[in-house]
Amino acid sequence: MSGLLRGVNAHPRRPALRGPILIVLGLILFSAAACSGGLPEPGQGGADPDGPIATPTPAIDRNLLAPDLQTLPPFKLSLQSTLEGGRELRFGTTIVNLGQGPLDLLGQPDSAGRTVVTQRIARIDGGISARQVGNFILHPTHEHWHFEDFMEFELWSYAPGGRLEQRLVTSGKLTFCIFDTETIEPAAAKAAAFSECGNEAQGISVGWGDTYDAPVPGQALDVSDIADGRYALRMIADPDDRLLELDETNNANVAYIEIAWPVVELREGP
Repeated sequence: MSGLLRGVNAHPRRPALRGPILIVLGLILFSAAACSGGLPEPGQGGADPDGPIATPTPAIDRNLLAPDLQTLPPFKLSLQSTLEGGRELRFGTTIVNLGQGPLDLLGQPDSAGRTVVTQRIARIDGGISARQVGNFILHPTHEHWHFEDFMEFELWSYAPGGRLEQRLVTSGKLTFCIFDTETIEPAAAKAAAFSECGNEAQGISVGWGDTYDAPVPGQALDVSDIADGRYALRMIADPDDRLLELDETNNANVAYIEIAWPVVELREGP
């Protein structure tokens, strides 16, 4: 197999299932184990020197049937010119829940006009634990409700072996509409429990993924000032650790790419 996989053009917001499930899960396991037994971390001892420090979540109670969010490898990568004369890297993403329970977000209006979001987590004893995690926000372009600060995209330089060196571009924290769009792990998946982008309930069921396709606004990084070369595309779900999960260390996926305008290619490794 060639060391490079050519990116493809974009399609609609919620695409049909892309390729064999085992290949997708194999790719995420490869990404998570790509460097020193785990995901290649940025410099500065693994901290992001240019970004805010993530808000720590409490230690997980093992009596909770908590979700576990992971980011699958990007798909449909392309380079495009913008109306302003710049260049952008576009790609699709899928966030999958491989935990013991759903990501269950309940919205409730408050007196200040906000829609405050509570994360609900079922307990083994049949009870429910709840904690406030943020807000639902009406997205002006997508015209539906999003959960705040759910995703972040970054472009990094990297050293031989894949270790991330310097963050070159960031999307900033992105809001997302979160619901079940495709089955990722059929053995664990049940009927989809979340099917719309309302301000009352959003989430991802166990074994399901939420996919944003490449043409969707926000699925891009500005690479106008990026020279041709090899880079690492880092995609992080829940970058500020607002949500309580079984594992807070596996939310990011790193994909190695090569840019040679007007072509971008997804590499099999560093």
